[in-house]
Amino acid sequence: MPAIALEDEFGDIIGKARAGRGKSLSAVAAESGVSEADLRALESYERPPSEDEANAIAEAVGLDGPRLYAIATESWAPDEEPALVDPAADVIRLQNFVGGYPVFCYILVCRKTRSAAVVDTAADPDKVLQAVKSAGLKPQAILLTHGHADHVEGVEQVQKTLGVPVVLSEDMGVPAGVGEHFKLGEGDTYRIGDLDVRMLKTPGHSEGCCTFVTGGVAIMGDLIFAGSMGKPNYSFEASMSSVEKLFELPDSTRLYPGHGPSTTIGEEKAHNPFLA
Repeated sequence: MPAIALEDEFGDIIGKARAGRGKSLSAVAAESGVSEADLRALESYERPPSEDEANAIAEAVGLDGPRLYAIATESWAPDEEPALVDPAADVIRLQNFVGGYPVFCYILVCRKTRSAAVVDTAADPDKVLQAVKSAGLKPQAILLTHGHADHVEGVEQVQKTLGVPVVLSEDMGVPAGVGEHFKLGEGDTYRIGDLDVRMLKTPGHSEGCCTFVTGGVAIMGDLIFAGSMGKPNYSFEASMSSVEKLFELPDSTRLYPGHGPSTTIGEEKAHNPFLA
């Protein structure tokens, strides 16, 4: 798959930061010295920011200015995914589209046993089922990072065809049509072949969001994106606390988000403007 563009650019990032901090355009304009008209233009990509504008806006909304400007000028992107992320696990990435908008399904594979878990069905069950079949995998579960439609659509068909349980956080509602399922608490594990997959509660984008971790792999839905964060529909403060928890993992841990390219904890610590 060719290099994947960042999910969020300058306008998305400042809009999310402004909303997360509860600041109006007029408040940010007053603090940054950038007019409301210019702020609207920048958030809607009518023009790129100057370095001074990026730094002033960043300070007003609690972002790191140089990191923000690096994304605005496309001078940073996460390193391409290495051929081998974890010696025990493979990750297959499937790009699907919901209303023309790209979203990822992942298939987590135990390298030794070829047992596998589908992580978020992402609205194209036929593509998911074909990928499992063509790779000769032994499906054992469907893992759901959160309940938004672009991530769980198609789960009923995938479950019926594969005949496996759905695994989700105890804080997430069970999607319509789901049959056998297991709800996990914080730190609980689910076995996929020889892999112990641990569930971390990472609310923020929604109340029931979670991240599935095994070895050097973390599949996290929409908590953060490379160089940005998911929209904090539930709570901006919860999102930041969830990131702090996730970032207790080693810097080499590769993060697989629901949208945009994969990244690592080390990359995000060094380059994400929300996380300075």
